[in-house]
Amino acid sequence: MGLNFNLSFKAKLNMTIFIALIGFALIAFTSLKALNDLESSASRVDQLNQSIRLLKNLQVSVLQLHGGAENKLFVQLKQDYDGQLAKLAEDSIPRTADKVELIRQAVQTWVAGKQQLAATQKNIGYDISDGFRGGVTLQMSALNEGLFSMFSKSSANLKQSLDTFIEQRDKENYQQVLLSLEAMKKIGVEFTLTEFIAPKVNNVSASALLLAKAIFAANEQVVEVEKSYRDLASGVEQANQSFDQQLLLAKESNTSVGDQAEVMVLGFSLLVAFLVTILLLGTSRALVSTLCEMSTVLAKLAKGDLTHITKVDSQRKDELDKVGESVNMMTSSLNSVLSSVSVNCQYLELGAGDLRGSLAEMIKGNLDTNLQADSIAAAVEQISTTMSGMSESVNSTLEQAQLAEQSAQQGERVVNQALNS
Repeated sequence: MGLNFNLSFKAKLNMTIFIALIGFALIAFTSLKALNDLESSASRVDQLNQSIRLLKNLQVSVLQLHGGAENKLFVQLKQDYDGQLAKLAEDSIPRTADKVELIRQAVQTWVAGKQQLAATQKNIGYDISDGFRGGVTLQMSALNEGLFSMFSKSSANLKQSLDTFIEQRDKENYQQVLLSLEAMKKIGVEFTLTEFIAPKVNNVSASALLLAKAIFAANEQVVEVEKSYRDLASGVEQANQSFDQQLLLAKESNTSVGDQAEVMVLGFSLLVAFLVTILLLGTSRALVSTLCEMSTVLAKLAKGDLTHITKVDSQRKDELDKVGESVNMMTSSLNSVLSSVSVNCQYLELGAGDLRGSLAEMIKGNLDTNLQADSIAAAVEQISTTMSGMSESVNSTLEQAQLAEQSAQQGERVVNQALNS
């Protein structure tokens, strides 16, 4: 406040404008920063939503293809999501990036497993006339062709075992197939038909072995595919949880940024308003005080009181102080003029006193002359001459009186002009 009172009126206004500009600049900077932070938060929220949407779409696509599909669909799936998952892992935080990378690897493993499984399934055959199943069917037909009646039951058991094995695809049922084949060989030995039945049984056994290897390989591939599918599903779930947490934090951060920006803008606004108000109040108070003091001095000056002057701060050199100095200079000038007029009036008063004495003496002389007029007839001529001289003295005295009157009128005009000023 001391600094505020010591500054000039112009300096106070300049400081007020400067503080207002600085305050508006801070408010604008805070607002822009808040908008930038809000835009970043909104962008982060949108990015997280896109990431969650990507993983959900991946999960749906994998679920649709998990039951079985053409090989080109698996290739297309890998092409569609491999690059997106790599980009997502690159843009994510470390712990989430690891989970996304695991998902990407799980997708690759799952696609590769499904492709291998499809190839193995194709080798196995989709019906009894295709693949290894077709080979078994063909060898069974060769076995049953021209088969003696004593092999009918064993052949039926073998066919039943093969059908059960193809359906169940386990090692126990494959053992039953082998047992059925051994049973037929024993019948051939029993009836000395080994040369007849053994080659056919061996062919069926070789076809069944190829089928069994393919089926067991498919079983292992199914296990691997299921494992990669579970890993994929688990990774998607964990990544979604991580993204959900980040999304929640981003939304909270967005709200927090908005609240902080609101508080900062409000705080800066109140601070600027407070400082500007303080400066304006100090300036207006000093201005009103100075104007009131000057008004009082001028009012007393108008009434003829020239004893009052305006207070002036010589160090501050305010614009109003300069006006006060001018008023004080005018008051001093009026005092000088009035002092000069007072001195002239004193001189005029002394001259008028001398004139009054001369007139009194002349009047007394005239009275004496009138009383002696009758007895001094002889001196009439001398008296007439004396009266002429006295008339001239009276005229001179009147001229001096007129000059005194003119000087008094001039002094009156000077005083009126000073009062008007």
